[in-house]
Amino acid sequence: MRKFRLFFALLLISAINISMAFADTEGKRSLPFGGQLRQFNFYGLTSTDADNVWCVGAFGAIAHSGDGGKVWKLQESTVLSELYDVVFADDKTGWVVGRHGVILKTIDGGNVWARQESNVEAALFGVSFVDSNNGWAVGEINTILHTDNGGETWVKQGEENDRILNQVVFVDSNTGWAVGEYGTIIHTSDGGKRWSPQVNPKGTDILYGACFTDANYGVAVGIGGYTIATEDGGATWTILDSAVDEALYGIHIVGQKAWAVGMKGLYATSQDAGRTWTDKTGSLHCFIWIYRIYFSNENNGWACGANGTILYTGDGGNSWRMPEKLILK
Repeated sequence: MRKFRLFFALLLISAINISMAFADTEGKRSLPFGGQLRQFNFYGLTSTDADNVWCVGAFGAIAHSGDGGKVWKLQESTVLSELYDVVFADDKTGWVVGRHGVILKTIDGGNVWARQESNVEAALFGVSFVDSNNGWAVGEINTILHTDNGGETWVKQGEENDRILNQVVFVDSNTGWAVGEYGTIIHTSDGGKRWSPQVNPKGTDILYGACFTDANYGVAVGIGGYTIATEDGGATWTILDSAVDEALYGIHIVGQKAWAVGMKGLYATSQDAGRTWTDKTGSLHCFIWIYRIYFSNENNGWACGANGTILYTGDGGNSWRMPEKLILK
């Protein structure tokens, strides 16, 4: 752990020194995307509207943009470990989860992030809130945590076993799913008091991400580019024709449009909510892994991944741009 802390300190010092050459008229120190930022990985992102978006990643990084993704500013997370996912219940109230059971909460849009007690050491890879009180987090060793008071207390659900849950999605305070290692799909209809397995037609092939539009329809993506969908809340899952043949990590659906991202800059789009897909790889202009993608509406979206990559679009994902800079403080 000391090595990680030392490396982060040296990296930050180096970044600050370099960024002085890019100080703006207000004296704020910033870095252009690329260069030093290639030493960071980003794992999760979310937005509350077309302007405000948050992205989280390595070394406790939480970055916020208030202009739709053109300019980003680091927020103080108070931790140095990897952060894997972020969610907001409204424009001020949000949570971040990460390594060593880290859970952070903000009630002011990220100006201040405060640690919450998870009482677990397992890495937490996914988080979902349906309102300012009810939320779930999932991660290593089948860890499932639930809160009904905004995170003041977190309670374990289910039993520990040797599998990783990569993402959790709830559409209301009762109905949710988690997906992960060994092709796992588990479902609850009572807020997590009971979790039941659902049959994955691809067997034990790992799932990395999922998106549900309501209590019935959802799509999940995984290794080898496989994509499965359900129209009945997961009672049955169907294998879809995939547009790509390597791992897909993230998926998001808004209305009839859907987007998926993965290895080597893989990028696929759908015009029928994920039932059929078109390979658009190359549109992101990168060839590293992209882990998550999120749209606030059918036009405004963001993607993040390896080597400090954050991308934004304002035309529904037809074209993507790299942000101008990351303000350090």
